Amino acid sequence: MLGILWLVLKIMLIFIGIVLGIALLLLVFVLFNFCRFEAKGKKENDDIVFKAEFRWLLGFIKGYYEISGEHIKYNINMPFGLCKIKYDSEEEELEFDVEEKNICNESKNINKTIANIQKNGNIYNIMVKFKSFFTAVKSFIKSLFEKAVFVKNFNDKYCVEKLLKATFKLLKKLIKNMGFKKFEVKGTVGFDDPSDTGKVLGAVYSVIPFLPFDVSIDGNFDNRELKGNFYIKGRTNLWLLLFPVVRYVLTKPVWPLVRDYWKGELNEQL
Repeated sequence: MLGILWLVLKIMLIFIGIVLGIALLLLVFVLFNFCRFEAKGKKENDDIVFKAEFRWLLGFIKGYYEISGEHIKYNINMPFGLCKIKYDSEEEELEFDVEEKNICNESKNINKTIANIQKNGNIYNIMVKFKSFFTAVKSFIKSLFEKAVFVKNFNDKYCVEKLLKATFKLLKKLIKNMGFKKFEVKGTVGFDDPSDTGKVLGAVYSVIPFLPFDVSIDGNFDNRELKGNFYIKGRTNLWLLLFPVVRYVLTKPVWPLVRDYWKGELNEQL
């Protein structure tokens, strides 16, 4: 009898071990499998064209997002019909009867106009408006004071400077872990006043050395112009993105804030 129970227990343990092993392999596969992405776009005055594509889990999950003027469409596909998200602004666009809509709005506008004339002709209503205006100003000043007190108490408890440093460090890490293989930005700017063009170019080129991608901006000192294009290509995985975020949340300056927010202690003050 004990031999049979031991055999059954052994089979159950082996089965549980196999299930846990498969789950662990799937988790490792999902976390460490690279997601390849590519995006490009251009802008010429008021026209914007943008397209982004991604492929994840050996291409089993893929999708794209496109913008061409006012036309927007995107598509995300998962294998075996697990999920399919599709949108096309031209297909989803609703048609309205303009004349019927205008007829409906016309009577409403006439009624509103008559009501406004009667209201504006009443001196008492004008005094009410002034009173409500000053009440609103008083409430605004009071809310500013309360926010100032909240910011002071918030800084005393959580230290905004340390939070900003930790957040800036996280952003730098995430940008690095995005795995950009190519990131190029090219453009031309021009304003009515050539001095404004020069100021903008000076500001741009002062920060270019600190950017993790190639930027080339030319100036048009003769005409007003704003156009450009960019190209992005890279690969990353969930581990490279999730691990820095988890580490950031668990650090000393951030965790007390997250804990108190989760408990709802900040809901009434935010």
